[in-house]
Amino acid sequence: MITVAEGIQLEVLDWGGTGSPLIFLSGLGNTAHIWDHFAPKFTDRHHVYAVTRRGFGKSTHAPAGYAPERLADDILAVMDQLKIEKPVLIGHSLAGEELSSIGTRHPERVSALIYLDAAYTYAFYDAAGDYESSLADLRQKIDALAVKPEDTTLMDQVKAALPQFEENLNRKVSSMENPLPAPYGPPSAADKASFAAMMKRMTGAVGGAPPEAELHESFLPGPDGSVGARNASPEAGSAVFKDYQRFTTPIPLPILAIMGYPQNKGPNFHADTPKNIAAAAAADANQARQIDVFERGQPTAHVVRIAEANHYIFISNETQVLIEMYKFLATLS
Repeated sequence: MITVAEGIQLEVLDWGGTGSPLIFLSGLGNTAHIWDHFAPKFTDRHHVYAVTRRGFGKSTHAPAGYAPERLADDILAVMDQLKIEKPVLIGHSLAGEELSSIGTRHPERVSALIYLDAAYTYAFYDAAGDYESSLADLRQKIDALAVKPEDTTLMDQVKAALPQFEENLNRKVSSMENPLPAPYGPPSAADKASFAAMMKRMTGAVGGAPPEAELHESFLPGPDGSVGARNASPEAGSAVFKDYQRFTTPIPLPILAIMGYPQNKGPNFHADTPKNIAAAAAADANQARQIDVFERGQPTAHVVRIAEANHYIFISNETQVLIEMYKFLATLS
């Protein structure tokens, strides 16, 4: 356990290894143990660590401190305490937010960033493609025109904003009219009857067997051996999303982003009706736009798309992800 702030300790796993350091960061709700199978595959070339963010697992269940900068500063504090110099940061899912925070504010502290199905809006914000943002922008321009209805400059500004707003509006309507089914529902009573049952469910949900320790760290055990509540601070999940930050500037570091695209839609999806097919098309279009925006916005990024990969891409498509990471890491030495 590493102290990163007063009263805050984070669980840090250290698999050892020889070479430059790697630090693995998990997605929201997971602990460092989600990397138990994957991370040790790099110890022949690197010193490998993983960190459980505050609020989850063995790390301190803090009532506050979930803004992106604070979570990122926790990682920097771990680096300071363990004297880890210029690591490569590897983040899954929401950890892309922490990668972008460190890369934007302190690029000199790290060697490179690897986003594993993590290059979403929390990692790089698509202002032009954001429906709410473009609506607010258009409203502001129309309000200004309403005050000076004969102002040709304001007229031109409204006209210029309309095409992007119309595109965003059409995508928003398509997503609402054709909602994609949730990849999987909440655990059933049968799923929670035992950790073995939960393991079976999670194996289907994430496209492969997660490390057993991850289940035992992420959930509390019931007195009868059943799976209990999440082992997390009640405030953590909602606080992370509440303190959403918009990263829009290029990061001056080598970047690898491996994305599942088109992403596997999960066991609840069946392409058997026009509505479901339309829902998949809308989801794919939204994801394609975000990946393209990330790729354009981060000129140093090498973006790899793996078709039909699960969100837990390092589990569902382990071999492909390892190959891409090995190649990328070799270019840094």
